[in-house]
Amino acid sequence: MTLEEFNVAERGAGSYWPLSILRWVMVLIFFSFGIQKFTPQSAEGIAVYISNSPLVSWLSIFGVRGEAYVLGVIELTTAVLLPRERSSLSYQP
Repeated sequence: MTLEEFNVAERGAGSYWPLSILRWVMVLIFFSFGIQKFTPQSAEGIAVYISNSPLVSWLSIFGVRGEAYVLGVIELTTAVLLPRERSSLSYQP
């Protein structure tokens, strides 16, 4: 499949519309979870999971609030990048 044949869900015909809905639901989920990471209650709530995780336990160097801030920024960045078209993120020689 070449890049010209790639259909973005919003522009595709037929059975592509469920992918469009899925994409925007994922944006909403990442955005809402990312915003919640900036509240003190959420920071305290995920501190236990971060300290026991082998992948993100290194975030403890930022403190409890810093851990949540880093994860919140990652989630918000994901929410911003999800609605972009694939061609705008790929390398164009």
